[in-house]
Amino acid sequence: MSSIFNLKSLKLIGVLVIVYWFSLIVYLPPITPYPDLDSFVDETLSAKETLGPAYPEKIDLQKEKLKNELTKEINLMYAGYIVPMVLGLFSGILIYRKKILGQIIAIGLSAFFIIFKIYNIYLIYPHVFETYKLMMLYFPSKMVHEGIIGVIFYVGSLSLLLSPSVSKQFKTKAT
Repeated sequence: MSSIFNLKSLKLIGVLVIVYWFSLIVYLPPITPYPDLDSFVDETLSAKETLGPAYPEKIDLQKEKLKNELTKEINLMYAGYIVPMVLGLFSGILIYRKKILGQIIAIGLSAFFIIFKIYNIYLIYPHVFETYKLMMLYFPSKMVHEGIIGVIFYVGSLSLLLSPSVSKQFKTKAT
C-alpha cells in the first residue's frame, strides 16, 4: 500500500513542479518586437541636447547602434525568463516519469533561486522593507507569486526532493 502512495506522491510532486513553472508564463516579456523602441531611441538621443555635459558618454551612439544594443538587452532579459522556465517544466516532466535527472534539475533550480533571493536581499539590505513595499504597490501579483509562493515552492521542493523517502523512489526505478 505504501509503495502505491509513494508512486502517486512522486507524480503529484512532478505535477506541482510543472504547474508552478508554467504559471510563470504570465510574467514573460512580450515576444513581439517593441513598437515604442524607435521612439525610446529618439528620446534617448535627443536627451543629449537637453542634458548637455551631464549626458552619459556611454550612450553616445548612432540611432541604429543604440537600437541594436537595446534589442540585444531585451533578448537577454527574455532568455533570462524563458531558460529557467523551460528547465523547470522539463524537470517536472522528468519527475513525473520518475527520472533522477528531473530531481537533479529541480534541486539545482531551487537552490539557485534561493541563493538568488538571498543575494538580492543582501544587495538592497538597508532598504529591504521599502523595496518590498514599493514592489507590492506596483507589482502585487508578481511579488506575491515570486516573492512568497516562489520561496515556499523552492524551499518545499528542496526539502521534498532531498528527503530519503522521495530519493529512494527515484533510485528504485530501473527504467
